[in-house]
Amino acid sequence: MDEPEEWLYFVHGTTMALWQGGRIDPVRGGGDFGAGFYVFEDTNWGRQGASEWARQKARVGGDAMLVRLRISRPEFELLDRWDVPGDEFGEVHRRYSRRGLTGRELIVGPVGRRGMHGGRVPDYSLPVQYKFEGTGIVKLVVDSVIPVS
Repeated sequence: MDEPEEWLYFVHGTTMALWQGGRIDPVRGGGDFGAGFYVFEDTNWGRQGASEWARQKARVGGDAMLVRLRISRPEFELLDRWDVPGDEFGEVHRRYSRRGLTGRELIVGPVGRRGMHGGRVPDYSLPVQYKFEGTGIVKLVVDSVIPVS
């Protein structure tokens, strides 16, 4: 029987100007689920989503890049995790998006987009996002930096 991989990998889309020497600063990041550090799984789809975020950020300055991070599988499995289902997305977004903290180490759920009536709804064209906050962030290890073309 094969041993499970020791590490899980994620990617974060940003720019060289915003990354500032390799420090994760969760206070600077705010998104659908409030302040934290947002990533996608390091898959083809995850890299595509993170690359698009990096290109958007690069429009205001800096070269687009992905930061690849890892966390050990045992540490990941022990995180205080909250999975946000799509039908609860709007309420969770209303509660936390204005820089709120959930008090969890990891929040997993869809990326949002503007809905027909102005509210936020899940955007299933993008991969599921992972938001690390609090003590969950310190368990992430920077693995590499990847330029985005």
